[in-house]
Amino acid sequence: MILLDEAGQLATPDLLLLMQTAHRAVAKLVLVGEQQQMDASTHGGSLRYLSQRQGCARINTIRRQREAWARTAVNDLRGGNAKAALDSFQGKGLLHIEDDSQTARAQLVKLWQVYTEANPDKESMILAQRLKDVKPLNELVRKVYQNQGKLGTENIMTECVVSNQSLYFAFSTGERVRFTKNDYKRDFTNGVQGTITQVLQLKDDIRYTVRLDSGRTVSFYQSDYSDEQGRLQLVQAYACTIYSSQGATVDGDTFVLYTTAMDRAASYVAGSRHKDNCNWFINGQELDAQSGQRDKGETPTLEARLKTLARCMSINKHKAMASEYIAGQQAEQEATK
Repeated sequence: MILLDEAGQLATPDLLLLMQTAHRAVAKLVLVGEQQQMDASTHGGSLRYLSQRQGCARINTIRRQREAWARTAVNDLRGGNAKAALDSFQGKGLLHIEDDSQTARAQLVKLWQVYTEANPDKESMILAQRLKDVKPLNELVRKVYQNQGKLGTENIMTECVVSNQSLYFAFSTGERVRFTKNDYKRDFTNGVQGTITQVLQLKDDIRYTVRLDSGRTVSFYQSDYSDEQGRLQLVQAYACTIYSSQGATVDGDTFVLYTTAMDRAASYVAGSRHKDNCNWFINGQELDAQSGQRDKGETPTLEARLKTLARCMSINKHKAMASEYIAGQQAEQEATK
């Protein structure tokens, strides 16, 4: 029996049931996953806990990145050696520290546009940690496509929902979109992407026709694919969260908007989706606030910013199992006695 889960995001009740079933059947249960990636939003830490307690076999060979230095940098991110990884990215001209968040976003989209126009046969991906960072990136990319005439001008504004968060998106013909909820009746899968071929504003509803990347074309009304509050379960798909990118491979470059909330796991995931290069864009003011230089009246230096960046990227925020907390408390009690 094999359980595949790249990020090691195992729902604890399901894992327990699998273990009990395997035990009764005198079967062998093999857990396969990457315990250094991001934890599940609800359950997390099971695979990491079991590998530490029971032991595990590891595959450390990286094949996704084409260049040897890039594979080494990914390993450095995984192991928490962010300084070495940042030195590699900086040496390749892939590290961009800007004056503020707005400039960082604008520079990211500018270089993304240069890359995509120069490499029309290559793939690309724009990543950010938070939905509130993804949305303005989507809007900037839309402007590029509309200026190029690749996107319609209907701009039908709609309230959408993703991860139970309300966001307003404009939809036009040619829009890249992502489905955010499973709908087994219509055979819609959460995370599937496609391109809008027609969007029609009706009197009390909106009708969407989407050509999925699989080649299938689907049509639906907003009222039929919304939650209880009437929020459409569809979003723009030019940029995505790092969490939703887990498992993806980009045959080209990735463009990452970094924030200091990104710990070791998030930095590792964001910095390992590409086959060619990972381009990092950072808000220098955010780094300065973390280092405290401005509060002291000191002029921020590149060295101090890189040091702060490396520290933030190396922080381990992985979840722990309840049994680990209990064991820790028992150990403290024994030490006290």
